[in-house]
Amino acid sequence: MSSLMPKTPFHQRHQVITLLADMIEEVQNGMYNAELTHKQLAELRQMAIDAEQPLAAKCIRFVMEKIDHTGNIAVECFDEEDLAGVSAFEYFLQLLQDPTNRYNREDLRALRDELNVVD
Repeated sequence: MSSLMPKTPFHQRHQVITLLADMIEEVQNGMYNAELTHKQLAELRQMAIDAEQPLAAKCIRFVMEKIDHTGNIAVECFDEEDLAGVSAFEYFLQLLQDPTNRYNREDLRALRDELNVVD
């Protein structure tokens, strides 16, 4: 019998929960800082890789590349109905709070597909 405990899912890890909550609060308070956001996303991406969440890791990487390329965090692939009054970036962070939810996965796939074709 193995004494190995199963891995805690990505979205249930304390570090992920805390980092996403901090990032959402920063967005809500208009405290966007490209350098800090990039650093936080890099940390979050590594957590997604460690948790074997390739879709989340890829989406985070594409958003990081968009920030590097354009200097902003604007993402346009989400329906206005999905956003419910929040920014697209905040919605993206909310999706990462549970990337295993089937509806969140659908929106993350749409984001991946949109950003994958952007130069």
